[in-house]
Amino acid sequence: MEDHLPRKLIAILNADITSYSRLTGEDGDSTHRRNQKGRKRWGNPKARAK
Repeated sequence: MEDHLPRKLIAILNADITSYSRLTGEDGDSTHRRNQKGRKRWGNPKARAK
């Protein structure tokens, strides 16, 4: 099995990071609040992994 992430997954992650960076640049407080609401609704993946 290859150790590197597939190119398609890297492209998706890059687009997600770019969008998040743009949103935080426009309104960081609002973006942070929306992110926290989503984590409460969908759960924290780090907490689920334990």
